Amino acid sequence: MILKLIKSRNAHPRVATANLEWKHIYSLGGENIQRERFDVKVFFQPTTGVPEETDRSGHKWLQTFGLDRKDKHGASILMV
Repeated sequence: MILKLIKSRNAHPRVATANLEWKHIYSLGGENIQRERFDVKVFFQPTTGVPEETDRSGHKWLQTFGLDRKDKHGASILMV
C-alpha cells in the first residue's frame, strides 16, 4: 500500500485535487497536549476478527507506514 499527500501548487477550491486534500485530519479535542502523555495507535480492522495493531511481520502499523520515525527522546528509529 502506498499513501501519498496530494496538494496542488496553487491551492484553490476549484483545483481537481481540492476534494482530496486535508482528509484524515482529526481534532485531538484539547489544547496544550503534553508530548510525554500523547500516544497514537493505528489498527487494521479486518472484515472478520479483531482489530490488529501489527502487520504479519509483527511491525506496528505506525512504523510500517513510516509515521513513527523518532523515539520519545527525538532520536531517529532505524526503519527495517
